[in-house]
Amino acid sequence: MDRKYLPILVGFFVSLGIFLTLITLGLLQKGGPPLIPYEYVEEFIVIIPGSMYTDIIILYLLPIIFFGIFYLIAPYIVILYLKVH
Repeated sequence: MDRKYLPILVGFFVSLGIFLTLITLGLLQKGGPPLIPYEYVEEFIVIIPGSMYTDIIILYLLPIIFFGIFYLIAPYIVILYLKVH
């Protein structure tokens, strides 16, 4: 992989890691006091339509799809910027 894509890959893994951490904390809180305040979850989930299962699928797939699209079109965007400037 080219060095210019390294920040994108690092950002992708950081966002995926944060999401997995939140999911893990959400699963661990079932038996005890809440680790994540309910207001945070409620405010975020209301944005995404559908049930909790579609929310999880969307939240897992969106970072992968955005990374794939940007990985494919990034060279063309750079060429366009070079021609414009």
